[in-house]
Amino acid sequence: MVISSRAEFEERERILGEVFYGRMRPDEAEVEASRQGMRPFATRPEPTTFDPMSRPIWTFPMAVAWICWREPVQVREQQAEYRLQCWDWKWFRSRIPVDGGREWEDVSGWELKQRAKATIERLQLQEIIQEYVPRAMSVSDGIESLWKMLSVGELVASAVKANNRGRPVEIPVSEWPHLAILNLDHPSDALRFTQGPPDAEYWDVMFKRADLTRLWPPPEWDSIGEAQQAPVRTGSPGRPTKGRGFIEAEFKRRVEAGRFEPKLVDEAKALNKWFEFSHPNMDRMTVKTIENVIRVAHKAAKAPKS
Repeated sequence: MVISSRAEFEERERILGEVFYGRMRPDEAEVEASRQGMRPFATRPEPTTFDPMSRPIWTFPMAVAWICWREPVQVREQQAEYRLQCWDWKWFRSRIPVDGGREWEDVSGWELKQRAKATIERLQLQEIIQEYVPRAMSVSDGIESLWKMLSVGELVASAVKANNRGRPVEIPVSEWPHLAILNLDHPSDALRFTQGPPDAEYWDVMFKRADLTRLWPPPEWDSIGEAQQAPVRTGSPGRPTKGRGFIEAEFKRRVEAGRFEPKLVDEAKALNKWFEFSHPNMDRMTVKTIENVIRVAHKAAKAPKS
């Protein structure tokens, strides 16, 4: 049922509190919200509204994402406007004051957070998380490839220059061999000279999309593309899926943490909801298919330990 806005606000606050204190998992919270007719907690905007291929200018993380994955989906994940409309569950551990500040309590749980601005460091973390997603090269190799093109004048970048009243300039080709990223987690993609003070010389580096797609064109799908587009045959009944590796890894994590459902169907439903929110751009898997993927591991996890 759809509850009133005040009632919904109070119920959402109650559920958020349960997840915050670790008494409920994010996927359980999403299932409960759906059951009560409420909107989801973790949200993402309509992908078609943020098509990176229709934008003439790309940021530094967007450029590196393209070089490494050659997929618009991965580039969109680095797009600032898109990320501002994404809300994700984030695990945390902290100490909070209780009893008027006289006592402290250790808390671990999940918070709903607006997605942070894209940085190269976060792109490297994405590379680790999405190790099953085929790519043309690693993020470090992608940055090196980008730098080579910039250093020989095959690619041009503009940026805001220090002491230039915020006006963008074209970064001279001769400077690129002497430039480095100031901080991999800097939200403004700042660059500094390798010899000299550790201060930002440029920030907000931008590239023309047409130049990037010309120098690093989409592959002919004879290698990474076919693997990314074609479903992987799992040997399980039902529609073939390429998400098996993600499901297996997440279930293994839950088993190691001692946080999985004793009933196979319940765990499959929880993983289905987790997969939907964690990997929105991948083909959906049915609950039955997930049951078949984790059946043996689930039975082993339930078996008494000798």
